[in-house]
Amino acid sequence: MKFGKFRFLIFSFCANLLDQKILWAKEYISVPKFLDSAGRPSNQPLVVEARTVFFDQEKHLMLAKGVSIWQEGRQLRCDQLYYNQAKEELLAQGHVEIIDQAGNRLSCHQARLVGGLKEGIMSQVRALTAEQERMTAGSVTKDQNTQTFLSASYTPCLFCPDALIQEPTWSLHGKEIIHDNESKIVEFKNVHMKFLGVPVAYVPYFYFPTQRQSGFLAPIISQTKELGAYWGQPYYWAISPNQDLTTALFGMAEGGGMLHSVYRLQTSKGPIRIEGALNGAKTLYIEPSPHLSFTQPQKIGPVRGFGSVECDLHINPYWRFKMHEVAASDPTFLSTRPFFGQTSVFPYLESETKIEGFFPKQGQYFRCSGLRYQNLSPEDETQGSCFLYPELLYQYSSPAFWNQLCKTEAQLGTLSLYRPYGGPSMQRLCMNLKWQGSFENTWGQQWNAFLFTNGAFYYSQLKPYTSLSLPDDQGFLTPDEVSLLDRPKAHMDRSRGRIFPQAGVEGAWPFFLSNLMLSPRVQLLTSPCGLNSLYIPNQDSQVIEFNDVNILWPNRFMGWDRVDDGTRLNYVLETEYRIPGSDLGIQILGGQSYAFSRPSKDLAPVGVRKGFSDTVGRVQLNLGELSNLIYRWRYQFPTGKSSLQEVGGTVGCSFFRLATTYIFLRPDQGKVADSNQLFWQASCMFKKYWTLKAFVTQDFLGKSWKNKILDKGLGVEYQDDCFSAGLVVQHAFFKMRDLVPGFSVNFYVSFKNLGTGIRYQPQRFPRNMPNF
Repeated sequence: MKFGKFRFLIFSFCANLLDQKILWAKEYISVPKFLDSAGRPSNQPLVVEARTVFFDQEKHLMLAKGVSIWQEGRQLRCDQLYYNQAKEELLAQGHVEIIDQAGNRLSCHQARLVGGLKEGIMSQVRALTAEQERMTAGSVTKDQNTQTFLSASYTPCLFCPDALIQEPTWSLHGKEIIHDNESKIVEFKNVHMKFLGVPVAYVPYFYFPTQRQSGFLAPIISQTKELGAYWGQPYYWAISPNQDLTTALFGMAEGGGMLHSVYRLQTSKGPIRIEGALNGAKTLYIEPSPHLSFTQPQKIGPVRGFGSVECDLHINPYWRFKMHEVAASDPTFLSTRPFFGQTSVFPYLESETKIEGFFPKQGQYFRCSGLRYQNLSPEDETQGSCFLYPELLYQYSSPAFWNQLCKTEAQLGTLSLYRPYGGPSMQRLCMNLKWQGSFENTWGQQWNAFLFTNGAFYYSQLKPYTSLSLPDDQGFLTPDEVSLLDRPKAHMDRSRGRIFPQAGVEGAWPFFLSNLMLSPRVQLLTSPCGLNSLYIPNQDSQVIEFNDVNILWPNRFMGWDRVDDGTRLNYVLETEYRIPGSDLGIQILGGQSYAFSRPSKDLAPVGVRKGFSDTVGRVQLNLGELSNLIYRWRYQFPTGKSSLQEVGGTVGCSFFRLATTYIFLRPDQGKVADSNQLFWQASCMFKKYWTLKAFVTQDFLGKSWKNKILDKGLGVEYQDDCFSAGLVVQHAFFKMRDLVPGFSVNFYVSFKNLGTGIRYQPQRFPRNMPNF
C-alpha cells in the first residue's frame, strides 16, 4: 500500500505556509505556496481562477467560489475556498479535487488545515493513482508527526464501468491506519482482506517500516523429495545506509540444518554481493549405473554448500573491474535447492574475474581475466573442471582510410589453461592481424575483401589419455596418431607454433522486385592446408557446427586451437518476401560449400569434406501473433539424407497458442552426440482470465536407460489486472546422483503491490521446468 504517495498527494497543496503574493482585483494577499516534487516550497508562480472573489485586506480574509489553482502541473479545484491569514487557517469545501504531475487524483468533501497549515483534517476522501489504484477513507487527520486514516480501504484492481456495483477482486479494509513520520512506521489496526467481496483474512494489528530496518522476514516453507519438509527463517540486518546482511537458518527433515547468508554493499563505484551456504547432512552414497563414467560408489556429504562473489566496479570512465565467482561442493547441491536462485541451464558453473580498459577514441581495448569452470555432469570427472589464469587480450582497430573504405585490426592475447584433475594443460600466445575493405558500385553490387594472419605459439602438457578424452572415431586419425593415443603412460611436454594466413573476397548482388528480394552471395577463401596438429591441444574449438549461420564465416571453429584451412568456395542464395506495409513475411536461405582441398578432419562429422559439402539452410515465417516459425536443415550431399532437422516457434491466436522445438541430429561416426527430441507446450485461454497449460518433452532415441518421455506437466493459471494464481504439476524422469525422478508441484498466489502471499514450490528440476 502506497501511503507515502497518498500522504504527499493530500498535503502537498496545503502545507508549509510561506509568503507569496497574488493579484486579486488589483490588491495583494498572502496565500500558501505549494511544495515541489522534492517536498520544498516551489518558487514557480500560481495560476488562479475563480468565478467570484471576496477579500478583506484589514482582516486578511479571503473567500473565493469556483476556484481552480495550477502550479507546475499540479491542480486544486473546489467549490469554495476560505483562507484566514491571521489564524493561518484554510478551508476548502465542495467537490475538492487535487491532481499532481503524475496524474494521481484525490477528492474529498471538505479539507481543513490549521496551525500554520501543519495540522488538519479531510473528510470523505477518495484517491485514484496513475496506476489505477483506489483508496478511500472516512477521514484523514494530520498533525506534526502523524497522519491517521480512519475507515480506510485500498485496492489496485481496475474499475469496471460495465458493473458499477461489482466488488473488486481483492481489497484491504482497516479501521485505523497511522503513519508515524518520527518512527518511520505504518501501523494497521483491525485490518481484513476481502476476496470477491468475501472476507478471507483478518489481522488485529501489524506494522511495517517506511524505510529499511532490521528485523525478521517472511519464512520460507516448502517440501521436496530430497529435502523433505523444511522451514527457513531469514533475518535482515540493515548495517548502514549502503550495506546489509540477510541470514537464514534452515531446518530440513531429510537435508539436515543449513545456514545461508547474503551480504550486499553499494559503493560509489558499483555493487558488491557475497553469498554462501553451509549444509550439514547425513552422508549419501550414489551407486554407479551403466551409462555413467564412474565405477565406484560416489560419496556426498556430510558437509555441503556453495559460495559466490559478484561485483561490478567502474573505477573511472575507462577502466572496469568485474567479478563473478561461484563454486559448489557437488554437482547437485544447487539443483536440489532451487530457492537459492543459482541454478544453471548449463552442466557447469562458470566463474570469471576481469579488469577491462575501454579507449574508444584511440580504438583500443584491454582485458586481463581469469576463468574457472566447475563441471556438474556425472559423465565427465576429469576434463570438465579447469582454470584459465590469466587471460590477457589487447585489441586495436584503426580509423577508416582510403575514402572510408578500409580499416585494419590487430589482436594480441595470451592464456594459461590448467586442469587440477588430469588432462591436457597449455599456455598459448596468439597474435592476429587483419585488413579489410568494402566497396559498392553503381549497380548495387557489394564487395568485401580481407587479409588475415594468425600466429599462435603453444606449450602443452599432455597427461595420460583416458577413455573419456580418447575420440571414439579413430577412423579420423592417422595410424601414427592412433599409436600415440594408445600409449597408456605417455607424458608429452611439447612446444608447437603455427602461422595461419588467410585471404578472402565476398560479393553480393541483391535484386528487388516489388516486395520480393533475391540476394545471391559468393565467397572465396584460401589458406595453406594441414595446419592443424594433434600436438596442439584442442580446448576452445570443440563445439563444431556447420549451418546457415556460419557458412560464410572465415573460421567455422569457435576458438583458435583449430583453424579452418584450405581453399573453398561458399555460395548462398537468400530470398525474402514481405507483405506490403508491414514487417510480416517469409525468408528462405540455402547454401553450400565446395572445398578445393581437404579441410580439417574435425569438420568431417558436420558434413564438410573435399568437394561439395552438405547443403544447409533455413525457412523463417513471420506472421505476427499468428505464427513465428523457423525451420533449419542440413542434408547430406549427394544422397539427400537428413543430418540435422530443427523446428521451432509458435503458432496460434489470442486464446490458443502452441510452441514447439524439435531437434534431430544424426550421430556421424561418433563425433557428434546424437539427438532426436521434441518439446512442445500449449496454452489455451478457455475462459476470461483462465488459462490451461500443458508441456511434454519426448525423446525418440530409444536407449534402454532413457525414458521415452523425459518430462511432462499440466497447469492452470488465473490472472487479471490485480491478482494471479497458478498451479503446475510436473512429472520428470531425470536422474542424477541424489536428484531422483518424481513429481514437482508449483503453486503460487500473487497480489498486485503486495507480492506473492503464498508460494509452495518444491521444484526439483529447475533446468527443465518450462517458463510460461
